[in-house]
Amino acid sequence: MIKRFINIIILFLVSSVMMAQTLEQDIYWRALNYSDNNQKQLAWELLKTQPDCLECTKLAADICYNNDDSFEAIKLYKEIVRYEPSFAYFMLSVVYAGMGFTEESIAYLTKHFESSNPKYYSEILSYDEFDEISNSQEWKEFWSEDRYSEYDLKIEEAQYLMKIEDYNTALSILESLSYRSKREYIYYLIASVYSEYKNYTEALQYLNLAIEYDKDFVKALILKRDIELINESYEAALLTNAQLLSCEPLNSGHLYMQAEILLKNNQSIEAEEYIDLYLKYFPNDEQANHLKTQILSGGEDYRKALINLNLLIDQNPSQAEYFVDRADIYYKLESWRFASADYSMALDIDPTSDHAWYHYGMCQYNLNNNKKACNAWQKAANMKNREAADMLFEFCE
Repeated sequence: MIKRFINIIILFLVSSVMMAQTLEQDIYWRALNYSDNNQKQLAWELLKTQPDCLECTKLAADICYNNDDSFEAIKLYKEIVRYEPSFAYFMLSVVYAGMGFTEESIAYLTKHFESSNPKYYSEILSYDEFDEISNSQEWKEFWSEDRYSEYDLKIEEAQYLMKIEDYNTALSILESLSYRSKREYIYYLIASVYSEYKNYTEALQYLNLAIEYDKDFVKALILKRDIELINESYEAALLTNAQLLSCEPLNSGHLYMQAEILLKNNQSIEAEEYIDLYLKYFPNDEQANHLKTQILSGGEDYRKALINLNLLIDQNPSQAEYFVDRADIYYKLESWRFASADYSMALDIDPTSDHAWYHYGMCQYNLNNNKKACNAWQKAANMKNREAADMLFEFCE
């Protein structure tokens, strides 16, 4: 009953994605695919058809800037100012800095700090474009003023300590803060530290607090989903990822993850629907095509899975995992020779797979090649494969 209720909630949360693709989603994902495949002009032409789509305008601006069309990027970022001033002012500062226009860059950086939630100093310095103006007098004068409160400086110090993996000191600083503001972000940082400690129970408690204050806190939701996957709490991960799809409907990564989590939850039919939607827009995504084969195999549609694996192997014959997946299918079908050949190919690429050595041994055993079987089981047993050790003791001298 509980599982059925959870599935109803998930269906409700993501029905807008699966039941009816919006024009914005269609345009955005098609343009993103064009951009990823260096077809910038096609992406640009598509995005221009959606002038009222903020995320489309952002993507168009990014494409222009990354394609060295700084003036068009400036025009687009200026259009974004009325919707997201802090983001737009910062990106205008970045673009002008990259062009070497110090005065304009500093002017927009000043506007960024006058807006809500300015970026931390370390994050600003991560943009190489500011190297162009970092030796200027204007830059030095800008930073000669106190841009952050003591409270913000403590948060930045904690983030730096986390970056250099001094988690104990970072946690002490974060726990000493009074949480006057940005408490959801502080809770998220504390959760990140506990996650590094692998104390997932504490991490989830702080993440839930962060999400209580901001239900659309994407970073917190992503970390929560990742921890739920580590804990193999797949139904909880489905709910969390559905929240991500709801608050970021144009993020295709969440669509992909929904398919992956559904597969882990043994819902192959639903998983195939999601991965097919993803592949509709990103047909050349190798990782997604591989997930499709795993979904097909999980649903026991071995014929289609083998067709997909053959295509993947032709595309990238250096991936041992593809040969193992194809071998596993042949193994289930008791096609020992085909399975043996693929396990052998996988081991040529990656000889450290105990799974492949054990199953290669099983194939050789079923082909009455006991010496090869024992040698393979010995290698797998040396890698602490219990099944191989059992076979070794039972059938080998």
